Amino acid sequence: MFKLRLISIIIICYSTVIAQNGVSTPVLNSLSYFFNTNDTALHLHINKTIFIAGEDMWYTAYAFDRTKSKISNKKINVIVVLYDDKGKEVSKQMLLIEKGLAKGSILLPPSLKDNTYYLKAFTIGMNRLNEDESFIQPIQIINEGTQLGVNNVKIELKYDIQLQPEGGHYVEAVKNTVGIKILDQKGKGVQSDNITLINSNNDIIISNINTNTLGMGKFEYIPQPNLDYKLKIEIDDVIKYKIIPKAEATGVVLTTDLNYNSGNLNVILATNTKTLNNLTKQSFKLLLHKNGDSKSFNVTFEQEFPQIKFQIPNKELFNGVNTITIFNHDNKPILERLIFNHKNVIAPSISISKINKELDSFTYALSNKTGNASIKSNISISVLPENTIGNLYRSDIYTNIYLKPFLKGNIEKGSYYFKNGITPQKKYELDLLLLNQGWSKYAWDDIFNEIVTTHNEEEDGITISGYVTHKNKKSQGKQVLLYSKDNKTIDIAELENNKNFQFTNLKIYSNSKFKLSLIDNKGKPIPQANFFYNISPIESNKKSTHFIDYKNPFKNTNFLVEKAFDDINDFEQLDEVVVNATALKHQKYQKNLKSKFGIKIDSSYHGRTLADYLKQKEGLGESQIGPGYYFRFGDGGKAYMIVNGLETDYISFPMDYIEELYFSENYAIPRYFPELGKYLKRSPYYIFTNGKERELPKHLRSAKEFTLVNGFAKPKEFYTPEYNSYESDAYQDYGVVSWYPELLTNEKGYISFKLNNPSQTNLKFFIEGFTENGDPFANVIVVQYK
Repeated sequence: MFKLRLISIIIICYSTVIAQNGVSTPVLNSLSYFFNTNDTALHLHINKTIFIAGEDMWYTAYAFDRTKSKISNKKINVIVVLYDDKGKEVSKQMLLIEKGLAKGSILLPPSLKDNTYYLKAFTIGMNRLNEDESFIQPIQIINEGTQLGVNNVKIELKYDIQLQPEGGHYVEAVKNTVGIKILDQKGKGVQSDNITLINSNNDIIISNINTNTLGMGKFEYIPQPNLDYKLKIEIDDVIKYKIIPKAEATGVVLTTDLNYNSGNLNVILATNTKTLNNLTKQSFKLLLHKNGDSKSFNVTFEQEFPQIKFQIPNKELFNGVNTITIFNHDNKPILERLIFNHKNVIAPSISISKINKELDSFTYALSNKTGNASIKSNISISVLPENTIGNLYRSDIYTNIYLKPFLKGNIEKGSYYFKNGITPQKKYELDLLLLNQGWSKYAWDDIFNEIVTTHNEEEDGITISGYVTHKNKKSQGKQVLLYSKDNKTIDIAELENNKNFQFTNLKIYSNSKFKLSLIDNKGKPIPQANFFYNISPIESNKKSTHFIDYKNPFKNTNFLVEKAFDDINDFEQLDEVVVNATALKHQKYQKNLKSKFGIKIDSSYHGRTLADYLKQKEGLGESQIGPGYYFRFGDGGKAYMIVNGLETDYISFPMDYIEELYFSENYAIPRYFPELGKYLKRSPYYIFTNGKERELPKHLRSAKEFTLVNGFAKPKEFYTPEYNSYESDAYQDYGVVSWYPELLTNEKGYISFKLNNPSQTNLKFFIEGFTENGDPFANVIVVQYK
């Protein structure tokens, strides 16, 4: 009988502190760098997955910090591409994720053929990685009046049976834990309750092995020298055999035992007698890590102790997926196992109820709680008929944030492990998933070979950089002013070498207009300036290097659609929750100038002129020259105005034409006043009109207007098609009731919203989002019509 050496360890030191006693510093540096340059996980909540050609696909994009599994606070450019089944690009757009999310939509034109397509989202930084970190969701597009799917030909069932020894190695004469996974042609798990382990002498070793509904199970056995082993598997009266690879004569195995109640973890390293004699006093290293964070320590086999057991408390494990890697004395990884720690993982209780009804319009109340506490949350909701089949094979936020960043391949029903309460049974089945996963998706060769010079910071916004020329010999350019009414954006860039300028972190939409104006050192616009510039990133040149390798989940699925719409291009706008914001549109400009104040001009200011306002509120003295007015400060110096980026002293136009007004006392520019014979510092009034203003005189026009082609996709308001019949199978199967891309609950986790239910049937709410603490959550709720 093997003797077991028990080591109770509370890991309290990070690897960087105890590297001299654990994994070597180069390994830790490589690990930290690799994940610090790859720290974003993406998820798209799509309103459904099966579309009739001509519909819009609506989605909310979420970005999470994969290290913490919490919502990201970074601004990140995200590329969203729709591919056909051959990998050909159908549609592409770029979004700017801010405060963790962005919303968008893609028109699926009637010209698209019946087929499976793939929606993919990725960041620019993901392109340099060997691993595919992008979000991928297969979608099915069908046309009205067509039938797709299975014919009457009988399809031969084929099964993919996979075995995975825990840690990665089979070793003779020691207990091995082996995971088993059975998949069908679609990559879906297959349950079997009759699996038998048999040796080459036809002896039955184990007769009660089984897999769960997701096709996964495990068993333990001690392989003996000179014997072979196989599994006899019965699936729906079909017998299949799977040969178990030959065990190695020497080696070390890794076994884990996770307590599903306390969360404490036991780790066992075991070997056989033949190996032990060569391992005595050799140092192994156990590295516990998640992304770039890690903890490590040494372990040594001693004579007569072929098994060593470590006890790692729950509090020392990282939140979410932990990777345990065993290194030999040469710092080569030899064993690995993934473990999930549910610490801080939430499964909130979400409820939806009707609180008001007006004809077919309903007001619903949503409440979100964790335990007995309510929690403020950002939420996106897709509302479909209860019996919909239009949301098959959808990806969920739990899978894409907690699991997909660490696992290879498809994860079936990942939300099952988290939603509607986390039980010990679900923890056990999640552990089966990780056991059958084997090693982490990241190859250690890639981690070791990561080159620092390949580091590519994520882009956040659009950059406009270039140079300016002009022929005005009396003035010298100091700044370039960028103004875009389409994008409600204004910014100032200082000139370098009297000609070069650069604007960064801009949020400018595709096909929108912006103006550039050259400003001299006295704060006056210089007319007839010529601007030459480049835009980055060029969205159309950014492409994911990873090929679509998903199995088609819609293959051999029946689709039958009669005419669904009166007119596919006839849309009806539904009620949408609108959050009223009082923030100033040009707030960024105000911040850059350290403004004294910025005001939004509403109807209370109307009926007066700008001159009236400046006299009453600012105490400026008034003078008149010709038809226009200008103002003087108390020292006699002239005040001046920048209207939509252009200087003017013509300020008698009504306040009805003004949208916002700023004044910056900390951004004063020296100006020469000939009437006073001296220079005085003057701060301009920055005025932004609402489009109703009279045209400025021609001699004041100096800005050049440009159109940005490759910018961000501008979000649209949600519309739903006018359905031919709300009683038809087409509507009940594939129809859309409503879509809410971004709802924000109050501090008590409560929000109310309206929607129409013209079909007068029960509704299914697909809910995803994140709490104010940054934790992801999801749920599906059916609400009765009556």
